[in-house]
Amino acid sequence: MKRVAVTVAACVAALAAFGKEIAGKVTRVSDGDTVWVSDSLGRHKVRLNRIDAPESGQPYGKESAARLKSLIGGKVVCVEYTSTDQYGRILGIIFLGDTDINLQMVRDGCAWHYKHFDSTPAYVEAENDAQAAKRGLWAYPDPIPPWEFRKMQREQPRQVQLPPGVIGFVGGEPIFAKSRKGGFVQTSDLEKQYKRDRAKRDEEETRKRSEYWLSGQGSLDRARHRLESRMARRKAYEMTQLAQNMRTHDQLEQNGVGSDTWNDCATDVREKRKAAVEMENTQKAEVEWCQEQAEKGNVDAQYKLAYHYEKGWGVQKDIDLAVHWYRRAAAQGDSAAKTALYRLGER
Repeated sequence: MKRVAVTVAACVAALAAFGKEIAGKVTRVSDGDTVWVSDSLGRHKVRLNRIDAPESGQPYGKESAARLKSLIGGKVVCVEYTSTDQYGRILGIIFLGDTDINLQMVRDGCAWHYKHFDSTPAYVEAENDAQAAKRGLWAYPDPIPPWEFRKMQREQPRQVQLPPGVIGFVGGEPIFAKSRKGGFVQTSDLEKQYKRDRAKRDEEETRKRSEYWLSGQGSLDRARHRLESRMARRKAYEMTQLAQNMRTHDQLEQNGVGSDTWNDCATDVREKRKAAVEMENTQKAEVEWCQEQAEKGNVDAQYKLAYHYEKGWGVQKDIDLAVHWYRRAAAQGDSAAKTALYRLGER
C-alpha cells in the first residue's frame, strides 16, 4: 500500500510538467520497450519513450524483455505521456516510485538511447556509462541498433515458400501450374484434389450450420441475446432513475429539508447508491476473473469477457476487444460466440 501511495504521489507531482498520466498495474511485458498497463479505464499499450530496445530476433532481445519484466512486471507504476504514435501506443516515461524505468533500461545496457528523437543529457550519459562498462548488449561486439535492424528487415526481399505445383495465390486461393497435352490444357491431380477437399469443407460447414438451426440451438441463442438486451435496457433505466433520485436528494439536503418522510426516502436512496457501487465492484471483479481465465483458454470466460466489453459492464466499452474474444471463443466451437459475431456484423 505504501508503494502504491508513493507511485501515485510521483504521478501527481510530475503531471503538470509532462502533460498526462496513467497510474496502473503492469499486466504484460511484450518486449524491452513495450508493456501493457491496466487501470480503471481498461488496458493501455505503452511504448517506452526516449529508448529503443533490441528486437526479439536480435542478440540480447529476450534478455532485455526479461530485465524490464523483473523491474516492473505485476507492479503498480506511473506513466507520464503527452502523445501516442501512429500505432495508437502511448509514448510515455514509466516511473516506479521515483525511479525512471526508461533511464534504468539504458543504464543497465538493455536499450539504446533513441538519439534521433531525444537529446536528454541524463540518457546520453547513461548510455555512455553502459557502453564504457560493457553492460548488457554492449558486451556484444558491434551491436546493431534496432532501428537499423528493422530497416535491414524491410529492405531484405521476402522469400515465400510455395507448395509443390502452386505458382502463386490470388485472393487467398492457390494458382496451380498447368500443362498441355494434345493441344488441351490439363488439370493437375493436385488441383483436382484441392477442389475436392474444398467442396468437402463447404459441405461440412453447410451441414453444421443447418444442424445448428434445426436443433433449435440457434433460436435459443437468439432468444437469450434478446432477453439479455432487454435486461440491459432495464438496468440502464434503473440507473438513470437512481441518478435522478441522488440529485434530488442532494438538492433537498442543501435546502435543509429533513422531514421523517424524506429521511426514509433518503435512506432508501443511500442504500441504492451503495448497492450500485457494490454492483459495479462485482462486475469489475468478474471482468478480472474472466480476463485471467480467458487467457488460459476457458471458453465460457472468453464469451463472458467479450460480452462485458460489448456492453461496457465493469469495463470501458470496446467493440474491437469484444470481437476479439468472441472470435477466440468461436474458434473453440462456442455457438453463442458465433451468433454474437453475426450480430455484430463480423464473419
